[in-house]
Amino acid sequence: MTGTVETDSTRPTDPGRAPETGGVRPEGVVVEVGEGGVVGEGVVEAVVSGGGRDVVGEGVVARGTTVQRVVVRYAKRGVLKYSSARDLGRAIERGLRRASIPMAYSQGFHPHPRISFLSAAPTGASSEAEYLELRLAHMMDVGALAAALDSVLPDGVAILTAVDGTDGLAARMSTELTASQWLLTWPDAARPTLIEAIRAFAAAESVIAHRPARGPKPP
Repeated sequence: MTGTVETDSTRPTDPGRAPETGGVRPEGVVVEVGEGGVVGEGVVEAVVSGGGRDVVGEGVVARGTTVQRVVVRYAKRGVLKYSSARDLGRAIERGLRRASIPMAYSQGFHPHPRISFLSAAPTGASSEAEYLELRLAHMMDVGALAAALDSVLPDGVAILTAVDGTDGLAARMSTELTASQWLLTWPDAARPTLIEAIRAFAAAESVIAHRPARGPKPP
C-alpha cells in the first residue's frame, strides 16, 4: 500500500514516521510512504534538504549513515574575523541547509549535521586556511558542493577548495597540522619602534608574563 501524506513537525503522525528511527519529518515536506515506512525514491532530495531523522532512499538508508566525507578549506575575512568560532559554525550550518547539502545527521532526539572543524583561527584574526570536514548522506560532486555553499554564506566567509576525504584525509590532517604562518601588518610610522621591540624580545633569555588570578582582589 502506498500513499502520500504531509506531516507537521509539531504534531507527530504515524504515517509520517519512519519506524526504523522514530523520526518526525519536517513541516511542509510531502513524502511517499511505502511498505515499512520507506521513503520513495522520487522524494529523497526533499527529505534530505529538510532536516530531521528519516529513513531515505531506495531500500533503507539511514540519515545518520556517512556515505562520503568532504574536507573543505575556507577563509575568514573582514569584519567576520571578530566572530567567535561558535557563531561562525552556526553560520556555516545555516549555509549547509540553505544550499541543500545532503548532510548526515547525528542520532538521538536533537540531531545535528555531522561537521568537524579541524582548525580555528583566534577571534580577531583573519585566516586564509581553515578546514572542516563534512559527512554526507549521499554522494555529491565536491566542486558543486563548494560552489553551492559559497554562494549562500555571508560576506567574509569564502569557500576556497573542497576535496573528497573519504580515505581518512581529515584524520591525517588533524595530526599533521602542527604550525601556522602568520602575516602581521602595522603603520609605517610605528615600524622603527616595533623592529627594536622584536629584536629585544628575540635576544632575551627569558620573558616573564604575569597573568592576574581570577576571583576578588586581595585587600
